[in-house]
Amino acid sequence: MNFDKAISEITGKINDITNHPVFAVLKKSKKRYIGIAVNSTVIYLFVYLCILLLYQTATVIASSTFNIHLIYFYNRIFFLTSGKASVWNRDSILTVFSSAPVVMAYFCAICIVVFLTKFREATRFKLFYVWGFSLILNRVICVFAIGLVFTLWGSNLIVDWMYFDKSSKIIFCAFSIIALLLIGKVSAKAFLYTAESPLLVKANEKKLAFIISQVFIPTIAGNFILFILLLPYINFLEIAVALSSVLMIIPVFFNYRKFKVIEAISILGADVKDKQYNINKLNILILLGFYILYRIVFIKGIFI
Repeated sequence: MNFDKAISEITGKINDITNHPVFAVLKKSKKRYIGIAVNSTVIYLFVYLCILLLYQTATVIASSTFNIHLIYFYNRIFFLTSGKASVWNRDSILTVFSSAPVVMAYFCAICIVVFLTKFREATRFKLFYVWGFSLILNRVICVFAIGLVFTLWGSNLIVDWMYFDKSSKIIFCAFSIIALLLIGKVSAKAFLYTAESPLLVKANEKKLAFIISQVFIPTIAGNFILFILLLPYINFLEIAVALSSVLMIIPVFFNYRKFKVIEAISILGADVKDKQYNINKLNILILLGFYILYRIVFIKGIFI
């Protein structure tokens, strides 16, 4: 009897979820939301690859100043200089493994400043900047947290020179998780600002449908596609960064309701035309061209 009751409760909850108004919105305008999801996924992938390229390039340039030899692959850096070599000292480690976060902080600030000055304009580049500062902060925080727990060449080894005890590492890891959740909370409204029409965020069910198409699907699908693009070698660090990006978007689903219709009209304008949101084929071609060139350049690795 208890088993039947449990099955009945589970079935009822599943029905409640499937009967949610958001599914009616998604079904009614399926083509529109598919276009939004595909376009956002393409931008997500492009931004992710750009960040990975910049992050690794900054580390490689910093390493070259200390004559640290390495092989620069498309998705990782393989250090040829032994970890016991005299070239590895406090100064070199601090410089090599802090250069990328510093460079990322610079580009993150650019994305935030540009977005804050352009978010009232009807431009698709707004989404590029939002994904930009979100994924940059996600990578920097995640890499630091991984460096606290694991000793990985290519992660943040600075913490090994800070002499943190286990309790301090646990506290910092907890703060890293909290920071990711706060970033997700703050970025919820920023993602809603990327809507090209107030019609998309007029009602709560439409806001949720937009968030699912603009944020949730691109994050899940984007990470899945990235694992394919980064084959045949996917390192642990990239897996952790991908998983932390999923963690970061969770607060978005709890804060979209705070975006009011009046605010949507004041920010996005009073244009209530029903746009089609077709898939942007040019962006797909740019992404494919960038990825092919990216893999060709690093196909055998660059010896430095």
